[in-house]
Parts: sequence; C-alpha cells; structure tokens
Amino acid sequence: MRVARGAGRSAGHRRDKDFPIECNLDLLNGIDFKKGCFVGQEVASRMHRKGKARKRLVVAAMEGDAPDQGTDITMGDAKVGSVCGHAGNDALALVFLDRVARAGGADAQAGDTSLTLRVPPYAAFTLDGTLEEDAQ
Repeated sequence: MRVARGAGRSAGHRRDKDFPIECNLDLLNGIDFKKGCFVGQEVASRMHRKGKARKRLVVAAMEGDAPDQGTDITMGDAKVGSVCGHAGNDALALVFLDRVARAGGADAQAGDTSLTLRVPPYAAFTLDGTLEEDAQ
C-alpha cells in the first residue's frame, strides 16, 4: 500500500545521494524548514523556496517482472530515472521531471518491464514538470 501511494522508506527506497525533497519528504511533512540542521539543508531550502525540484519520486505501475532496484528507466532513447524499489505490481521511481516531459508521452521501460508513471496522490507537481498551482 505504501509503494502504491508513493511513500518510500528512508532505508531501502532512498539512497544517500538523494535529497529529501526529491523523495517527496517535503510533501509528506517530513521536513521542518523552520528548525534544526540536517545534511543537505541549504540545497533543500533553496529547492523549497524556488518551488521546484528537478527529480521526484513517482509511482510506476509495472507490466512484467519487477526490475531490480537501480535499473534505469528509459522513455524512447532518453534515460529519465531509475527504479528505487517495488511491492506487488507497483514500483517507486526517482525520475527527472524535465526529461519525462521532453519524452512527450513515450512508453516508459525498465529493462524488459513496461511502466506507467503517475504522480502520488498527495503530489503538488505533474509529470510535465509544472507545479499544480502553475498548471491552473
């Protein structure tokens, strides 16, 4: 259920090199921008103030065998992200929103597995790279 809703675990679905905002922790109230220090705080604060992250965690419905964690996701000839983990027929994928938008609706693949990418239900962004308030 957690994966289908786009909520990763801190261990397993998040790598050390991923920023908390890229993993949607800002949208899940997992970051307090008013207190404390944490690794990557300056970058996370800047991303938050600008209102845009280049990469985000999305849900990928799978058709076929589950790809291994770290498998590249492609749309056409472009690498758009990678698989972060899976449960059942859904996977979590960290994707570059601008690359997904440029792919123009091409089919997503992770190895031999077909994927349908979707934003989590709580998300304030779209797969075309805009924020919900920008799209209105």
